[in-house]
Formats: sequence, structure tokens, C-alpha cells
Amino acid sequence: MLASLVNLIAPLECLICGNEGDVICATCLPRAVAVKTPTCYRCNRLSSDGRTCNSCRSSSKLSGVLVASHYEGPVKQAITKLKYENLRAAAGSLAKLVTPLLSGEYDVITSVPPATNRLRQRGFDHGALIARAVAAASQIPYRPLLRRAANIQQVGKSREQRLAQARGVFTYRKPLNDQRVLIIDDVVTTGATLAACTSELKAAGAKSVWAAVAAKH
Repeated sequence: MLASLVNLIAPLECLICGNEGDVICATCLPRAVAVKTPTCYRCNRLSSDGRTCNSCRSSSKLSGVLVASHYEGPVKQAITKLKYENLRAAAGSLAKLVTPLLSGEYDVITSVPPATNRLRQRGFDHGALIARAVAAASQIPYRPLLRRAANIQQVGKSREQRLAQARGVFTYRKPLNDQRVLIIDDVVTTGATLAACTSELKAAGAKSVWAAVAAKH
């Protein structure tokens, strides 16, 4: 209700054309995407549909990462406005980028739980907003499957630091009974967070785990 009231007082303007209506309007959405060639999320080798390549499968339980765009231009702006300017409506535009990527079969959609201090600062879970919108559009149920066990932030960290920090950060809530899980997130950098989430989901009994993100850094 508050978001609707704010939108009436100060209508949203498209980041590209400036017209009122959405953060990235339906007309501009296709032009907002800086298309990324599918690669393995760990080593960036070319890989069909973003699957984890054969070389990396021995050290990763994540089946692959679907990526809508490079982290640049209007997509980067929308992510920044969502995460750092509290523009919740940007989650809807990012979800519209992610939803068309879903070509496989999934039983449940989830998101990466944010650090507690980030959640307090923003007042909302930005990843869950995107994931819930994707779930509604794809008619796949959304469930918060993970909880964060440590208050660790990875912005500005090196790949080695991210990989080390991600271990033991997440715990699963309930057994998954052979379900196919899709993790939704805004952006992937090293993939350390997604890999850590996947390890917990597989330990909970997930049959397979994929991820889908709006952008790759």
C-alpha cells in the first residue's frame, strides 16, 4: 500500500526512455539487456545454457547459473537502485529479465538470505522480492529454504576472500525430499555465495540446484 501511495505521488520513470510506469518499461526491457554468452559460473569457459562445466563439477554441486545480462547499463542501475536506494519497484523489472530464462523444470524457487545488518538497513529482503516476483510469473512456489548463520558481507572482497567467507554461512530450514530447486539472486560475481547455498540445499536433500540471476559482474 505504501509503495502504491508513493507511486501516485512520485510516479516511476523508466531508466532508459524516461516515460512513467516502471523502472524499466516493457518497451525498453529488451534494449536494457547486455546479452551475455552462456559460460560456466566458476571458470567462465563457454558452456551450454550456463551449465557448470565438466572441469568444475567435481568442486561444485550447483548445476549451472542462468544469466540475463552483463552487469552494466540500465540493469546495473536497476540493481543499484534496489539495493542501495531502496527502490523496491526495481525488483519487478529485474524479475522480468530473469523469468524468460527459466526453461527447465523446478519444484520450488528460493532466494539468498541477506546479511542481518543489510536487512535492517534496507528494511526489506531484496533477493526475496525478485524471487517472489519470478515465482508468481512462472507459477512455481516460493519458499525461504535457507537461513544465514553468519553476518558476512562480500561486497569489495576478492575471489579468494569470498570463497573462504561463504563456507558455513548458510543453513537449511527443512528437508527437501528430492526437490528441484532454483535460487534467484540479483547478481553473481564469483558464485561463492550460490555455491555455499547449493551445498546446504543438497545436504537438505535437493535433487538438483540451479540459479538464475539478473546479471553477472
